[in-house]
Amino acid sequence: MPRTVNDVILYMDEHDRKGIINPAFIQESTNITNEGHGVVLDIQNDEVVDQKNRPINQNETPVFTSERLPFMKNWKDKVKEFTTKNKSSISIFKIGAIYCFFIAYIVAAVTIRLKKDSDIDWCDGAGLLIIISVIVTLSITYKIVKQSLSSNTNFQKVSNSVVTKIIQLWNLRFTPAVIVAIVVISLAVFIVIDTADQRERLRSSLGLLVLIFLGFVFSKHPLKIRWRCAIWGFGLQFAFGLLALRWATGRRALECIGYKVSTFLDFSNVGASFVYNHLVDGQPLTAELTSPELNATVIIKPETIGSVFAFKILSVVFFFNFFIQILYYYGVMQWIVSRLGRLLSATVGSTAAESMSTAANVFLAQTEAPLVIKPYLPLMTMSELHTVMSGGFATVAGSVLAAYISYGIEATHLIAASIMAAPGSLAMAKMLYPETKASKTTVKDIKMEKGTESNALDAAAQGAANAVMVVLNICASLIAFLSFIAFVNSLFAWVFQMIDVEGITFVWIITKIFIPLAWCLGVDALECEMVAELIATKNVVNEFAGFSKLGQLKSSNLISSRGEGIATFAMCGFANPGSIGIQLAVIGTMAPTRKGDLARIVIRAFISGSMTSLVNACIAGILLDNPGVSGGNPIN
Repeated sequence: MPRTVNDVILYMDEHDRKGIINPAFIQESTNITNEGHGVVLDIQNDEVVDQKNRPINQNETPVFTSERLPFMKNWKDKVKEFTTKNKSSISIFKIGAIYCFFIAYIVAAVTIRLKKDSDIDWCDGAGLLIIISVIVTLSITYKIVKQSLSSNTNFQKVSNSVVTKIIQLWNLRFTPAVIVAIVVISLAVFIVIDTADQRERLRSSLGLLVLIFLGFVFSKHPLKIRWRCAIWGFGLQFAFGLLALRWATGRRALECIGYKVSTFLDFSNVGASFVYNHLVDGQPLTAELTSPELNATVIIKPETIGSVFAFKILSVVFFFNFFIQILYYYGVMQWIVSRLGRLLSATVGSTAAESMSTAANVFLAQTEAPLVIKPYLPLMTMSELHTVMSGGFATVAGSVLAAYISYGIEATHLIAASIMAAPGSLAMAKMLYPETKASKTTVKDIKMEKGTESNALDAAAQGAANAVMVVLNICASLIAFLSFIAFVNSLFAWVFQMIDVEGITFVWIITKIFIPLAWCLGVDALECEMVAELIATKNVVNEFAGFSKLGQLKSSNLISSRGEGIATFAMCGFANPGSIGIQLAVIGTMAPTRKGDLARIVIRAFISGSMTSLVNACIAGILLDNPGVSGGNPIN
């Protein structure tokens, strides 16, 4: 290899004579850069000069560029051409190689775990690895089969023919009525048989009928109610509850998911403890107080100093939003939401936009879910807007589930309630405000784009930053409304004290109103006032205050597991006065032209969301057993 400019000239002359280097190439430019001059060298009349014809010391060391030798450029072009032509094959090869490595790891890990553990734990260890491998394999197989069949014209003809026949059969006059009748009769028979040894659980069925009747009576257009939508919605709500609370495998799956979610969200304590220190765990401050170097007298070490709600509980919101935003960047959340939205649209009969917004509410907060359909909000009918708002009031965000769990609430119940509320909110919303106009959106019109962030790190940072306003809204709502309710309670107490009546407050009055409702939900007579107070607190203040009280009752063993379960389902929703202002502000910002319409329907949507949670509680009351939380005899 030549080391000086002079060596380069000799090297080029020697190889030019061998036909390797084209003389024309030498005359144009050798593309050799001089390290000292930093310019391109030319060869003119056997003298090395720069671009300004200044002579260059031929003993200086040249630096070669990638374009110095033509065969290097040709090699790169050939590689690029090969990868372009065989892009799909290379992609398949990479996926296959990764999959083979993945399966090899799974086989090795399962083999090692089975040698150490005699039983397979399906929530952890070898069992979880097997489930993951099956899911990955089925996903890859489905994608391959779908791609191969999509190009098969014969298959497309057959599938289109079958779909057409099914649609024609469904559109027959009596088909929907027959299917609905079969579903209703089947559910009624199941409930009667299942509650044979505990007839008191049938009271929850009475509560369900009462809520549906109230939905009909207070409907905006009672004669316009589409009963297919209502029955399918409540039917799916009951089916999800059955799978979650009574099917042994489904219950164990939800318990496992709840455990994994709790474990995952507990990692937020690491960052929160680093930033807030003893305000999260209390340990450093306790250690400092009891340090003999700092204290001249003996101090009794306190068992705990507790944690601050804003620093420990709400820190989870930052971590969860951080993670969710990454999933949105890669399109994972969009895929889940779109599939669930299409399922609801196909079964319940709701329109595409409202179905996807309701599906998003299973995972997102009422401030984030409408973003999924933001471009379509100005085009939506009044009924669709009402459904979108009802979905926000009826569900809770995944980012605050950990806050409820930290109070000691059952994670299984919270996850089940969130899933059940999706079809239930559609059904109740369509009863209280039936559709009377044609929708301007279809399933094909709804396109869910991936995140616009630069990369996953940018998405994660934005997610954490966006959580700041969520946390501040929660704190502001709690401070303002707890203070206001305390003022109203004091005012009511003062008014009644003037006539020598003690203990009468605003929450007390609402609690007394909710006692018959608690009885209809299936709560034991001795616990009706207790559960009624929890429901009143949730609807008058917010669900955080309600779950906090429930956690205290549970830790003191003052409430049964059945009463706890029914109360959990009844309170699992954002229907509270603070959320009214939040939804008006958020959705009004996304659709400024519809602010007046939103203000007219927000109270009805608030009631719809609250009633959906109560329907959830009725279904839980039907399925939950008195001695425990697992219901009657599990379905294996």
